[in-house]
Amino acid sequence: MPPTNPLSAVGPHHSQLEQKPIIHTALASPLSFDSDLTLKNRIVMSALTRNRSPVPTSFQSEYYTQRSSVGLIVTEGILVEPQGTEWIDAPGLFTKEQVEGWRGVVESVRGAGGVVFAQLWHLGRLTHPYLQANLPAMGPSAIAAKGGNFRLLGGVGYVTPQAIENPLHYVEVYRRAAVNAKAAGFDGVELHAGESETLQRLFRCSERIGGLVRKKAKEDPHLARITRI
Repeated sequence: MPPTNPLSAVGPHHSQLEQKPIIHTALASPLSFDSDLTLKNRIVMSALTRNRSPVPTSFQSEYYTQRSSVGLIVTEGILVEPQGTEWIDAPGLFTKEQVEGWRGVVESVRGAGGVVFAQLWHLGRLTHPYLQANLPAMGPSAIAAKGGNFRLLGGVGYVTPQAIENPLHYVEVYRRAAVNAKAAGFDGVELHAGESETLQRLFRCSERIGGLVRKKAKEDPHLARITRI
């Protein structure tokens, strides 16, 4: 006997909802960013960390293509360099193989009528050396974040990071990742700059460092348009 749909047992009003999805008119209407980009609707798929493979495969192509009916897909966090992750199988955009892998994903999504942005990611001091080939966690200063619970490491917390000597290194790292995202065919880029991760800490840690990074980012054509700083 097939399972009973719970909506069918609560009255005719709810059974009508089951048969006829309700989408607000504004959500279903197109949205133009500029002359080069128009979304078919205003529904956005937010980033969801997948932890499937450092180099995207047909699995990621299928996953994102299945969701291409939304107006915009924002990918999972994509690493801008090997250092800066707490997910051992999170994908990156710093090798030729990764660029090619993402090109396959983008082509598949676009073939289904979708639009997709790459979310660029660096976790900074919220990482652990054991999850990134023993490379140290990095932060604007040698101050550990509070808490942390690395499940794959038995629940250990955050470590004291190595202080960043040259913050402009990360402007260059993100610039290269933005160039690679363009090469892979992405429609745009989102910078992950929250939750005490690298960009947020660099922007906020001090006027000297934060001002330096903001100034350099404004001067770089690949970052200035993306960040709108």
